[in-house]
Amino acid sequence: MTLPVRKFKYPDVVCLDTSDTMVDNAVDNYQVIVEKRPALKDPFLPGIKSQIQTAYSKYLGIDNAKELRNATAAVHTLQSQSLQSISDFKADIEFIYSSDIAKRNEILTTLGIKSLYRSVSYGNQEALVELLNKFSANMTPELEAEVTANGAKADNITTIKNNAVPFQLANKTQEQAKGKRQVNTAEGINALNDIYTKVTSFGKLVRKDFKDNPAMQKLFTFSVIAKAIMNNRNNSGTNNNPPDNPTPPAN
Repeated sequence: MTLPVRKFKYPDVVCLDTSDTMVDNAVDNYQVIVEKRPALKDPFLPGIKSQIQTAYSKYLGIDNAKELRNATAAVHTLQSQSLQSISDFKADIEFIYSSDIAKRNEILTTLGIKSLYRSVSYGNQEALVELLNKFSANMTPELEAEVTANGAKADNITTIKNNAVPFQLANKTQEQAKGKRQVNTAEGINALNDIYTKVTSFGKLVRKDFKDNPAMQKLFTFSVIAKAIMNNRNNSGTNNNPPDNPTPPAN
């Protein structure tokens, strides 16, 4: 059987995430919007919200519509924080032991930084889980006392060790919530197309009413929101492979 053509160019889960975000934006600005467009009064927005929730669970297997976005935000925060601390710690060790290369390499190898830093710096979440765990296991009190006595910042060590378990749990939650399954039924594609049509239609109305308010218009531009969601996913490690010929990150 030939399946219907999707009206949108984004992954199915991104289409639903974007639609859900636009509806939430409309709810947040409900009074000012319905004052100009009474046709958008309830039950219009709750009706679309219900359709989106049903599509998440029925066609993508995601029980909570916001679960994926919340998990991604948690991963992104911990990932950025951890990478900054790892980068700073690495720089400290390279400076402190600049005249003792063997010692420097021993420390960076023992803590997992030498073998995993490049992958971590390009967003590989699995590599970061491994590095954080290896760092926590191998940063003995003796080693910590030695490097901090020589000038390594203690706060970076604490952050790296403290983030090991929370990041592993956040990463697991995100993986479980990603909803990678592609909708492959005519019923499902038609449902997503209907949601997309309704959301982009009311978005067009709102943008027309607020043509002198660029900030408001962005809240109701499907492509802008979808791009932001996809960028956030990529920055949070969904795209885990470093470029073939990357520019090395600053140490």
